[in-house]
Amino acid sequence: MSEDYKTQSFEKGMLVTRIIWAAIFGSVFIYVLVCHVVASGGFRSEISRGIPLDLIRNILFGVSIMVLFLAYFIRRHIVSVKQGDSMNMPSSPASPLDLAQFLPKYTVAMLISCVLSEAVGIFGLVLFLLGDSFQNLYLFTGVSAIALFYFRPKKEEIEKMAKAGLTSGAIAP
Repeated sequence: MSEDYKTQSFEKGMLVTRIIWAAIFGSVFIYVLVCHVVASGGFRSEISRGIPLDLIRNILFGVSIMVLFLAYFIRRHIVSVKQGDSMNMPSSPASPLDLAQFLPKYTVAMLISCVLSEAVGIFGLVLFLLGDSFQNLYLFTGVSAIALFYFRPKKEEIEKMAKAGLTSGAIAP
């Protein structure tokens, strides 16, 4: 295979990963738009009677914190570099073929962390539909957007995975 083909293959894979991330990131803002449409239609007033919103809100705050920690640690575990490998890393950048071998694993890590981060925005949507305020909707969706931005696809992480995988002999066939 030529080096250009390997580079193009890796770049296409990264583009797909970035498009998936952008769609997830954009969906959080669509939730806010949907809530504004729902609020203007008066749909929420019928649902909110008799629901303990304070209790549900507090539970979802706690669950959101746990979900974000879970997203961080799952991503870190999947993308992790073993302790001894960082000293043996070559100083030259990994080739596009090496990077392409680690792209599926990285994409899975990115998807898991982004979907868990998006769940926080969905919590805000649900709370709003149950009768909670715009302030809490913005809080949940804002935290979700910040987490999604933090977990965005980064080429440097794949390079780090490839270098660690190559030095430990974990090259995929």
